[in-house]
Amino acid sequence: MNITFLVGNGFDIQQGLDTRYTDFYQSIEAEENQFYREIEKNPDNWSDFEYALGEYTKRFKEKIDEENEKNVKSTMFQRFFEDYNKVKNDLGDYIEKEESKFEVSSDGNKVKDTLDNFYKALEVDDRNIFWKLLAYRNDDDIVNVISFNYSSILDKAFNPLKNRIKLEWNRDNRHTQLGKFIHIHGEADRYLTLGVNDSSQIANDFFPENTLYRLVKPIEIKESRDSRDTEAENIIKTSEVIVIFGMSIGDTDAKWWNDINEWLALDKKRLLLICAYEENIKSKRDASTYIECRRRWQERFVGFANYGKEENQEGFNDKVQNQIFISINQTTFFPGIAIKKEKIAENTLN
Repeated sequence: MNITFLVGNGFDIQQGLDTRYTDFYQSIEAEENQFYREIEKNPDNWSDFEYALGEYTKRFKEKIDEENEKNVKSTMFQRFFEDYNKVKNDLGDYIEKEESKFEVSSDGNKVKDTLDNFYKALEVDDRNIFWKLLAYRNDDDIVNVISFNYSSILDKAFNPLKNRIKLEWNRDNRHTQLGKFIHIHGEADRYLTLGVNDSSQIANDFFPENTLYRLVKPIEIKESRDSRDTEAENIIKTSEVIVIFGMSIGDTDAKWWNDINEWLALDKKRLLLICAYEENIKSKRDASTYIECRRRWQERFVGFANYGKEENQEGFNDKVQNQIFISINQTTFFPGIAIKKEKIAENTLN
C-alpha cells in the first residue's frame, strides 16, 4: 500500500519555527524594494505572500500603463523581477537561519507513533474505515512525502523510516518503509519556488508568456527540469491513502487539490485525510459547530475539482464526499520532534 503525506508550513510552525510570512517580514528592511515597501504599508494584506503577489501584479500593471516613456516602462519591468528575486533570496536566507536554531530528534519511536496514530484523532466510525484499509493487506506499506516547505525539518523527522519498521497495523510479516521524499517547492538553498498557481491569478494580459515561469509555480517547477513535478504526480496517482497536514488548501496550490480530486474520483476505496487547523475551535463541546467546520473544509477542497476547466464541480461532492475525512486541530504529527538548541543548552546546564 502507498500512503502519501502532503505537508505544509503548519508543520514547521507546530514545531516552533517562526516561518510564517509575517515572521519573515519582521527581518526585512524596506530599502528600495517595491515589495518590501508594499508590505511595510499594509502587512496584513501580505500575510499570504503568494496570493498578495498576484494582486500586486494587477496594481503594477496599472502603474506601468500610466507611464508614457518606453524606457521608463522597461526599467520598471526589469526592476519588478530584480526586487522579486531579492525577496526569494532573502526568504531562503531567513528559512536557513531559522532552521539552524533547532535540533531534530532521530528517535525512531517518533516516526512509529506518528504513523500509528495519524488517523486516530478521527471519530470511531471514521477510524474503523482507515483501520480496515490499513490492516487487511498482504503487501508492505510505502510512505511517500511531498513537502511544500523550504526547510529540512520534516526530512530529518522521517529519516528513521529509511529502515523498515513494524507498525501497529502491519499484520503478519508486513513492514513500512520510506519511499520518495520530494520538496515540490524546492528548498531554502535549491530551486526555492514562490508564486501563484496559474496565469489567471496575476495580470496575465500584461506579462509576456516567456516571463511566466518567474511567477507561476507549476511552470517554474517544470522548467527546472528536475522531475519533481512528474514524480509528485505519479506518487499521488499510485496512492491509496493521502494525508494533508499543515496546509490551508489555498488557491495558489490549486493544481494539487485538483489532482487529488481526480485521484479520489477514480476509485471509491481511496481515502483522503485533511488535518485542518481552526483557531476558534477549542473543543468538541458543540457538535454542530464541529460538523459545520468539517463540511466547510470538505466543500472547499471539492471546490477545486475541475479547476481551470469549463466543467464545474456540480455533483462532484456526492461522488467523493465519503472519501474525504477531516481531523480538526490534530497534534499527533511528530509532536516535539524539533527542539530549540538554546533549550537543549539550558537543560544541559541544569
